[in-house]
Amino acid sequence: RLRIASTQAAGEAPHTLPGKETGKETCIEIMTGAALPHGCDTIIPYERIDIHEGHALVRDPEGVTRGQHLHSRGSDAAKGTVIMPEGTRIGPAHVAALASGGCDPVQVARQPRLAILTTGNELVPVTGRVLPHQIRRSNEFALQAALGARGYASAHHEHVLDDEDALQKAVVNARRQTDVILLTGGVSAGKFDLVPDVLRRAGVQEVFHKIRQKPGKPLWFGLTGQGQAVFGLPGNPVSALVATVRYVVPFLSLLSGVTPPEPFKLTTTDIPTRRNDFTHFTLVKRRGMRATPVASRGSGDLIAPLGSDGFVEIPPDMTQPGPVSFYPWM
Repeated sequence: RLRIASTQAAGEAPHTLPGKETGKETCIEIMTGAALPHGCDTIIPYERIDIHEGHALVRDPEGVTRGQHLHSRGSDAAKGTVIMPEGTRIGPAHVAALASGGCDPVQVARQPRLAILTTGNELVPVTGRVLPHQIRRSNEFALQAALGARGYASAHHEHVLDDEDALQKAVVNARRQTDVILLTGGVSAGKFDLVPDVLRRAGVQEVFHKIRQKPGKPLWFGLTGQGQAVFGLPGNPVSALVATVRYVVPFLSLLSGVTPPEPFKLTTTDIPTRRNDFTHFTLVKRRGMRATPVASRGSGDLIAPLGSDGFVEIPPDMTQPGPVSFYPWM
């Protein structure tokens, strides 16, 4: 039975526990978040005591452990511990830790400025009238959603017809205000696939064009003399979205000073029939640690992804079900 000497509130300077010279065993009532009073070393929750007429009676003294329910200074991280290495993407928990540590200002990398240029004479606005030979534009919105879900904002987007002068004007204009340009369509081998030649004339040096992969073989990538990056993505909507998640997102992470996380591994339940000299990206439904392929009618099928959680990367030499890299849509 302990006499309650005082009440220690959060935000108050620490009280001092009266010494035994008073002739009575004493304690201090303390609120959550308050500093530990001088002379105290243990906290007993309200649920384990009875308070009556200014005294506290511990119901089970044998169950009390010295030092219990204390959050000691320096116990979360010792002085000098690096808790956020360079290249860390800052989220809500990081912001809380920075604020708690009094870090202001915080040196961060600038978010890349992006432009999305969609191309194609067959594309019309979402709310526009669609003739039998036309389809609605979806790539710009899909790419913005994929990038926005990962913290990247599109500062500029524009649709351009299959016209060399219009394309070059749009690329030159985008170069003036962005770090990374994403184009969709016009990168294959058709007569109206004008993007590679237009980019070269606009001062973009080709790094590579075409990858042995499905979907997304025509992928184009280049750099300007000022270090701006340009991705020429396939026009088929599934191809464009897969290429964005697989290539553009990791590139933006590196550009932002962030180390891209290793892809999550799932085990495939089936290996679709395919060309063995190509890497294949297969839509899948995730069930625990397993990935089940989702039927698709090809890279123009926008309905198939709705039944998937993302896609897996199946390397050319894989012949049996096993672990593969998984890339979620979100």
